[in-house]
Amino acid sequence: MRDVAYPSKELTHSLTIVTTTFLALLLVVQSDSIPSRRPLMAVAQTVAINTFVNRVDAWVFNQGWARAGTRAWGRNLRLDWEWDEDAFPTNMFAHPYHGGLRPSTTGS
Repeated sequence: MRDVAYPSKELTHSLTIVTTTFLALLLVVQSDSIPSRRPLMAVAQTVAINTFVNRVDAWVFNQGWARAGTRAWGRNLRLDWEWDEDAFPTNMFAHPYHGGLRPSTTGS
């Protein structure tokens, strides 16, 4: 059995505040009465959501794969494909949910 490191109460509290602020900001930005196309806003929201999810994985859940930078991106593009060893709940629920965040937030 592996040891699990839980985040401190201060980190959990800080992430709660950041999450609440982030979601409130998205709600305000999304509550326009006249729909219009804003490609820069769509890109900014997509980057913000993906960065947020990545940082939670890296800082809260302490996942090594979430600590990747541009060198890892280049290496992954050059090397062969690898088999996905994620668990059933991850592949059936977490990946589709995260994939649905982009169109649902940036498409409205």
